[in-house]
Amino acid sequence: MIDLRKNFGGRGNRLFQLAYVYAQARKRETEDIYLQDPKHFAPFHEEIKALYRQGVNPIDRVSIHVRMGDYTDNPFYVNLQETNYYDEAIRQFPGEKFLVF
Repeated sequence: MIDLRKNFGGRGNRLFQLAYVYAQARKRETEDIYLQDPKHFAPFHEEIKALYRQGVNPIDRVSIHVRMGDYTDNPFYVNLQETNYYDEAIRQFPGEKFLVF
């Protein structure tokens, strides 16, 4: 992966960037951003893929992140280990190898 500090500066610059985003949010001058929404990245899709593709080798695994109760104070928390959630997820990828986190 490319070192993004080459494009965005070092730690001090990132502090200012985060301070700017914070200030914009506090002044309500920016939308409530859901950062995983592709609409924020779509115009730069190919460029971002190129940035993050460098030095990354694909692996033949499907990853599963098993939550172990770190969200128990959250009122919306559901203990997924007491459901069939993981079994159903694994069934979506028959014959695959899994990397469990």
